[in-house]
Order: sequence, then C-alpha cells, then structure tokens
Amino acid sequence: FHDKKMQAQPGNARAQFFQRGHGQHHAPHLGQLHDEHIAGRVAAQRPRSAPRTREGEHAASRPARPAVEAAQSVGGSHGRIMAERALFLQGGPVRSWIRACALSSCRVMSLFSGVVGASSPPWRGALLAALAAFLLYVPSLGGGLIYDSILQVGIDGYIHEPANLADILTLRVVALDEIDRNRPVQLASLMLDAPVWGKNPIGFRLTSALLHAGVCALLYLVALRIMGARSIAANLAALFGVLFFAWHPLCVETVCEPSNREDILAAFFLLLALVLFLGPRGASKAGAALCGVSVVLCCFLAAGGKEVGWIAPAVLLVAWWSVLLPRDGFRRADLAVVFAAAVVVAALAAAILALRPAKSDIFLFTPEPWSWARWTDLQPEIFAGQIERMLFPLRLCADYYRENLAPWTQGWLWLLPA
Repeated sequence: FHDKKMQAQPGNARAQFFQRGHGQHHAPHLGQLHDEHIAGRVAAQRPRSAPRTREGEHAASRPARPAVEAAQSVGGSHGRIMAERALFLQGGPVRSWIRACALSSCRVMSLFSGVVGASSPPWRGALLAALAAFLLYVPSLGGGLIYDSILQVGIDGYIHEPANLADILTLRVVALDEIDRNRPVQLASLMLDAPVWGKNPIGFRLTSALLHAGVCALLYLVALRIMGARSIAANLAALFGVLFFAWHPLCVETVCEPSNREDILAAFFLLLALVLFLGPRGASKAGAALCGVSVVLCCFLAAGGKEVGWIAPAVLLVAWWSVLLPRDGFRRADLAVVFAAAVVVAALAAAILALRPAKSDIFLFTPEPWSWARWTDLQPEIFAGQIERMLFPLRLCADYYRENLAPWTQGWLWLLPA
C-alpha cells in the first residue's frame, strides 16, 4: 500500500523510479527498508522501564506486537524475514550481550593500537612490557632466602654495615676477602636494600623483580632502535620478543634469588648503554658529550655487576658497525665512545684480577687457572646447555655442574655454527 501511494505522488523520486520500470524488481527491497524503519521507531518509542508481568518477565524484554504483526502481514518468506529483523531490532538479553562484547573488543583493540601503533610513543610499549614482566613475579615476593642469599643476606653481615659502603664506592672491596668482591655494583645494590628491609627477603625480591621489569622495558627500546622503521609490525615483533624473554623460565634463577641479581644488573646497564648509544645525539656538542659519558658510565656499571658485563665495549662496537654506521655514516665521536668504554672496562677487569687475595677464607675451592685447552673442552658444552634450556627449559637449577650438561647437550653442538 505504501509503495502504491508513493507511485501516485507526482514529482517524487521514488515515483520516477517506478515509472522507469524498475519498481517491480526492487519494490520488496524498498518496502523492507521502510518496514525496518517503522519497527525501529516502534522499538525506540518503548518506555525505559516497564512493569513486570505475572510470570515475572520484564515487559520491555518482550517484542512489540504491532511491529511484528505488521511485518507478518506481508506474508511469505519476505514477511518472515522482516518479522525476525523486527524482533532483533527491539533488543533483548542476547543482543545486549553481543553489543557489550563488541564494545569491549573495540575498546581493547583501540587501547592496544594506542600502545603498539605506528604513531604511538615508544614508552607505551616499554611500559607494557615492564608491567607484564613485573606482574608475573608478584606471587614470588613472599618466598624466602635460597641458595647463596641465605649466607650473603641472612648470615653474613657485610652488606648490613653502612660503613662498608665507602669500600664499595672507592673499589677497595676488590682487594678484600668478601663475597662478590669482584662485583661491586652487586654489593652496592644489596647494601642499598639492607637498611630498608633488614634481612626480610621480600624487599630483596621486590628490587630484583623491578630490575627485571626495567630490563624488559630497555630491551623493547633497544629492539626498536635496531629495527629503525616504526610500524605496527615492528612494534609487535619487539613486544612479543620481549615477552618471550620476560616470561622465560630461565629468568626465574636470577629474579627469585637475590644473590643472583648480578645478571640482572649487568643486563640493565648494558641495555641502557645501548639505548643511549643508538639514540639520537643532541644538537649541541655538550649534549652529545654528556650522552657519550653516560654510555661509558653504563658500561662500567655493567662490568661491575658481573663479569659478563665485560663484553659491553664489544657489544657497542657491533652496534656501531651494524646500526649506526649504515644509518648515520662514519663519525669519530661514536668510535671515541667505544674506545673510552673499552679502556674503562679493561681497567676495572685488570684491577679485579690483579688485586685478588692470594688466600681466601670464604671460597674453599678456587677456579683452576685458565687455559685454552680447558676452555675449548668446557665452553662448547656450556653454550650448548644454554641453547638447550632456552629452547626446552627443562631440568633447570640455580647451580650447574658439568654433570648437569652432559650427555644431553652433546646433540646440540651443531646449533653453535648456526
């Protein structure tokens, strides 16, 4: 009836459409749009709160009968489809749940795109990585002292004496017979915790978890600096790579044992040095010089955290060759920073080795003298063991001996050339 009425009106666009001979084919579709519009208006005019019926059903949840009856009066399959659409348009618990889920998904995707989007600032992704790494270790904060921390934190009183901080800051500790005397940054970190927490392990574990979160944030920034181009794919690759590291079971050995914090400290300062080294230089010479000094200081702190930090100058050299040289070209200032870091780290390593006490009352078993034959015999098994535990984190332990490495690691030696 509505279609015939519209055809009778002269000058109407829809009447002209029918006069051209297309109305017979498209009339059901246009009538369907009108009926859906009427059903939507009927649904919109319903009162917000309706009284409950005798069966306890809310009246608003029932479909509006006039719209449904008007749709069913058309007859045939077309009328049935119109009736179903009218019922759907009038709401209900199922549609409300679908709408809520859709809105929640849109909000999550919008928030996620704001974190890893191409135009999002890098600190958002770094903060997300740090938060994910820290939350994983929150349940471990209630644990006690284990392994070496029982002696270093719970029994020995060196880190609990504030007067010993002067020996650490002046590096006189490298000549003393103390636990971790060759890792002054590790001792300074534990000594900063001791006045606040005493011998309570929760404070030492909390500091290690926060440092681990900082390492993950810095690793995300380093990954972005290495890739260079900013895109959603690059941000996602950096984020998923950092989460693989942050949640890997191997990190439990360093995060949950306060005396193993030296690995986290070495990684933290080494990554911080890379972030500064690969970042943009200041426009002024003073800003560039300050950045270079900061890089050298971070390399020194990484070397003072653990002996693995001694490779910091070599890592800077590789970063200069693979990232800075292709991006910025040859600059003497970059090589000057690498050279200064190598000198500082070499001086610290020489002092640690030269000032080692001839006899120790703490370490009953001293390492054997280094030799090339012994290194080539043992080091490949250590590398293979690390690869095995990275891919298949099984048989984990805080202290590894040679019997823990063989015979399972022998089959992984072929991965070293790759």
